[in-house]
This record gives sequence, structure tokens and C-alpha cells, in this order.
Amino acid sequence: MRYSAGFSLAMLKPYYLKLMEIDYSTTPETVHIKEADYSSADSARFLNPNLIFGASKWTKSLDAIDYVPGAFFDAAIVITPGKSKTFVQCITLGCNASAYYKSLPIMQAQQAYPWEVCLFAGLAIGKRW
Repeated sequence: MRYSAGFSLAMLKPYYLKLMEIDYSTTPETVHIKEADYSSADSARFLNPNLIFGASKWTKSLDAIDYVPGAFFDAAIVITPGKSKTFVQCITLGCNASAYYKSLPIMQAQQAYPWEVCLFAGLAIGKRW
């Protein structure tokens, strides 16, 4: 049995898209590309795939990262076949839970929660000498 607990830090970085703005007041119509992050005012344009030109650079919003502190706990069962010369060295089965002081809005169309829970499985393979 293996378990651990400690502090965690969630880093929420705004996601910027290149959105097309069409100016119908000119003839012919002109299209401008504007980089924007999600806001409730731009929600219709931000979620419309016909107006998305692509993603902005990953480094676009590094200065706007929101840090959310929290805590985690994980527990796992580790199965080792023994010291024989088997190809499978270790099998790990467990779960992990994290809690934060505020909700983590990761996806726009999904409800945000201040906690996360996951199950995991690990397989260590190789040869012992």
C-alpha cells in the first residue's frame, strides 16, 4: 500500500483564440483577425466554430495565470511480482483526490467544481540485471 498527501497548486491560464471580425459596412466586406480570451460578451463568437480562425500562441497569456492553492491525497496498491526475471516489474492501482479553495473553470460548457477525483493504473516494465 502506498499513500501520500500534500499541497497542490492549480494554474489557470486564459485561452486565447484568433476570432474573425467581418466588417459589412465596406464594399467588399473586410475581415479582421482579433485575438481574444473568453468573456460573457464574446461567448457567442468564441463558441462559434465558423468564426474561429485558430488558436493564439501558447505564450499569449502567461502573465495572466491565476494560481489556486489546494491539497491532494492519493492512495494506491502496488503489486510486485517478485525478484524473478519477469518482464512486468510493478503494477500500481489507485485513486487521487484534490480540493481547491475555489472552483476551477476548465471547460466553458461544463460546470466547474473546487475538487477533482481520478483513478489511475500504472505498469512498470523492464528487465532486472
